[in-house]
Amino acid sequence: MGSTNRPSWIVVHHTAVSYDKNPSQLSATNTFHKNKGFPQSSLGFFVGYHAMVEKDGRVIITRKDSDIGAHTSQDNMNFNSVAICFTGNFDKEEPTLEQCKAGLSWIKGKMSSLHIPASKIKPHRNWAPKTCWGSKVPDDIISYLEQRCMVVDETPSSWALPSFAKAAKLGMSDARPKEEVGTSRLRFILNKLYQKQVIEEKDAPVTYEEYIHALDKAGVLPA
Repeated sequence: MGSTNRPSWIVVHHTAVSYDKNPSQLSATNTFHKNKGFPQSSLGFFVGYHAMVEKDGRVIITRKDSDIGAHTSQDNMNFNSVAICFTGNFDKEEPTLEQCKAGLSWIKGKMSSLHIPASKIKPHRNWAPKTCWGSKVPDDIISYLEQRCMVVDETPSSWALPSFAKAAKLGMSDARPKEEVGTSRLRFILNKLYQKQVIEEKDAPVTYEEYIHALDKAGVLPA
């Protein structure tokens, strides 16, 4: 176990595995990193990052700040940074609102406790020839997360309320109404509904309430 990390940077990663494919990725990541021979942390994890943020916003601390990381080999970054990894493939999707809130809180906490300026918060791709933390998310991590956290509307529009009541019977109404539906699977379903003239085609992002309403119009939801 290493204990000589002196972090002056925060490195941000994604797992590159869709959170819809595997919404809880801590165990799989721990096994994967163990098999790669990553050093065990003082907390007992083999995960190379110092924290992981799951789809539902749970933050799991896997290394103490003083533990050497195993996440960015270039420029000695494993020895002078702390790393946070969001579960998800941000080449294809974006972090959930829960992830944005939790990740922003963790990052700001480290900025304060470790005296790390915003200029030293970078995605993995800043050092490695890859897209990590994902091509759909920008390099300006703090601004992006803050902007996402501002978009919070817990109340469905009046026209969507009856559909949400039906969706609740199937346990489908827990997402935020105005949050974008962004996965390829839901896009496929929405395209099928459009082809059947159940919904109108639109170029703008489809919100969760629009998706629920479309399922209701298609007769998928219970009466």
